[in-house]
Amino acid sequence: MREPNRVPFPLRAAKVVRRLALPVVLLGGLLLWRNYGMFTVPEGMDTLPDSHPPGTRCLVEKRPSRVRPGSVVFVEARGGILLSRVDAVLPGDRILLAHENPRSRFADLQDQPFPLSAVRALVLVAFVPTPEVPSRAR
Repeated sequence: MREPNRVPFPLRAAKVVRRLALPVVLLGGLLLWRNYGMFTVPEGMDTLPDSHPPGTRCLVEKRPSRVRPGSVVFVEARGGILLSRVDAVLPGDRILLAHENPRSRFADLQDQPFPLSAVRALVLVAFVPTPEVPSRAR
């Protein structure tokens, strides 16, 4: 015979899940906010004009665990942030950059090695803005 005051297991489990849901969601949100974010390619950034033109919104990893050749990164250079592609990873935790535009105003930075600590973000996904279609006059 069943005890009259005993709560069934599914109801007890549901109560525990409800109590834990908010802390788990808040902790997950905090971790996402700390590690990922959105950067916008600034106006005048002419290093990757075909793949990442100015105004491109980028989902980034703020603390990249690994940078590989071919990765697109935001790097701290000349007192600002530079968008570029990693050309090579050198010994001693340094990287070389490569730009799509050889006539970029940042072209002189391609031969200069940067420490990995200068990398501010690794681009995971880029959302290129769609060009505005001119309206037809009627």
